[in-house]
Amino acid sequence: MSNSFTQWEAEEQLSQRSNASLAELKALSCLTALAIQIPNAKIIPKDLCFEQLQRDKVFIGEAWSGVEEIEYSRTLKLKLHSSIRDLGYGMKMLLMKAENLYLDDMKGVEIFLPKSEGRKCFQQLKNLYIKNGLPKLISFCFQDNGSTSISPQLLPLFNEKLVFPKLENLKLSSISIERIWQYQFPTEFCSFQNLTSFIMESCSNLKHVLSYSMAEYLKQLKCLEIIDCNSIKEIIYMEEIKKEGYGKSYYLFPSIELPKIKEALETHRILP
Repeated sequence: MSNSFTQWEAEEQLSQRSNASLAELKALSCLTALAIQIPNAKIIPKDLCFEQLQRDKVFIGEAWSGVEEIEYSRTLKLKLHSSIRDLGYGMKMLLMKAENLYLDDMKGVEIFLPKSEGRKCFQQLKNLYIKNGLPKLISFCFQDNGSTSISPQLLPLFNEKLVFPKLENLKLSSISIERIWQYQFPTEFCSFQNLTSFIMESCSNLKHVLSYSMAEYLKQLKCLEIIDCNSIKEIIYMEEIKKEGYGKSYYLFPSIELPKIKEALETHRILP
């Protein structure tokens, strides 16, 4: 994608000597494969849609680079300054079908997903990478009304409204959240049960990584890396164990290799 055409123009900017417009792609609605880089989400027509796509690489935002470690059939990379509610139907469909999703440099975003989208997206997602410049992000999805009295700093990044049934790899880099998951999940919640790799780096506000109940779900986890997250106090949140009276057997992560913990300076307890 590094040499792909990026000089797309908005429909209202078209003139006799203009560059190509994304509106011209509407005539190609039967495409089954697409690789495209769009520097600005605002120029994407709201009615641009590719219902027949089976393979796609869609990069939205400037300066995407790097080589994919794993090849996925459906890759979406987003640099936005608002939530996905501002995207048109076609782009939302790409999000819902993505296997590989990168979110980067989304400086104006506080809530990435509106509540109505929480269970529709990510059914096919296998790789999720959230990185860089999300200083206002307080949660990935809207919380229940009862959570409005909770300080934004205490809201988890993910809640039970989000479902990731196929997610295998999760990487969080340089984001400002204090909690990744809520401390307790409903008994039927097991959305991350297929997670095999979990990497956190340069998340300077992060204090607790996992609750005990969340850790129990991660039976497939093989790779756990925590790098330069120097506010972490516990990898496993011990207060939940004390309150809920879990037994003394703390056998977790049966598939894991040796965890990599580097420059987590405030860590007092790695595992129970």
